[in-house]
Amino acid sequence: MRPDPRDGLAAYTYLWRVLTSRIPYGKSVFSEKWDLLVILDACRVDALQEVKDEYSFISSVDSIRSRGSTSKEWIDNTFTTTYRDVIADTAYITSNGFTHQFEDNDPVDPLDTSEIHGSIIDKNDFFRNMIKERTVSGEFAYFEQVPDVKGKRDAPDELGRPIPSPEVLTDRAIRAGREEQHDRMIVHYMQPHAPYIHAAVDRGRFLEHEQYPFAYLKDDGDRSVVWESYLDNLRFVLDSVERLLNNYQEGIAVITADHGELFGEWGLYSHKYGLPHPKLRRVPWVHATTDDQGEPLPSPEADEYVAAEEQMSVEDRLEALGYR
Repeated sequence: MRPDPRDGLAAYTYLWRVLTSRIPYGKSVFSEKWDLLVILDACRVDALQEVKDEYSFISSVDSIRSRGSTSKEWIDNTFTTTYRDVIADTAYITSNGFTHQFEDNDPVDPLDTSEIHGSIIDKNDFFRNMIKERTVSGEFAYFEQVPDVKGKRDAPDELGRPIPSPEVLTDRAIRAGREEQHDRMIVHYMQPHAPYIHAAVDRGRFLEHEQYPFAYLKDDGDRSVVWESYLDNLRFVLDSVERLLNNYQEGIAVITADHGELFGEWGLYSHKYGLPHPKLRRVPWVHATTDDQGEPLPSPEADEYVAAEEQMSVEDRLEALGYR
């Protein structure tokens, strides 16, 4: 029987997980001072540098080395027992599917990654016990997992599945910032991560390179077409970030990312757990300021987006984002 290459990937990912559970890799966001931390999912440094002149709140784009090359890796290595006291005074508003682990106090599964999922490592508790588990769960001052929505009310409903809306997330974050008591807040957007929804929500349907950009590229698709859609998705979320900065209490903001993205570098696409590629590991670090200008917020009933009638399961959401 020929060896399954997926077993090799699972073994590599597991060994990386064991090592980094003992020796932290990358910079912790909690080692810096901020009142509001904005996470742009899968945002590359060069992408933000390319659009920065379009936004007055971005004066320069620095970078740091991330603690993950996927959301799961970044989350597990960021929200650790080392920073338990800080986390207890932090609000977390998120559209990221992996943050479901913070909804209660259940232990975090250290092997819940697409690379290990379903392998012999995943099925044996011995391997879990070899990992020095440091991730905390259920300990934020305030936590909200913002539901996906089904496009705009006046658009054709042909998207096929709910989408994580940066505009709805921003509304929830502004409301929580005004109503909840906490020392700091993290707002975790899903954009510019694929699918590229910036045009699809108005059009009512995805084009192939918007919904499945990496399959499109592997099939000899035009990289420049995908890159421009990625940048437009980044602009889409930055428009919401600007509104958030203008409606959050006066303080210091930092805009960063959990990880970057690959568009064919090293023959690799998207992002995988434990990869050291600099386009994944170097993420933006942008300083900005906040000041609440008192913009009135729409009620949920008046929102232009339609709430999904039935929320996707965690597994379905992760699969839709390419993690399963």
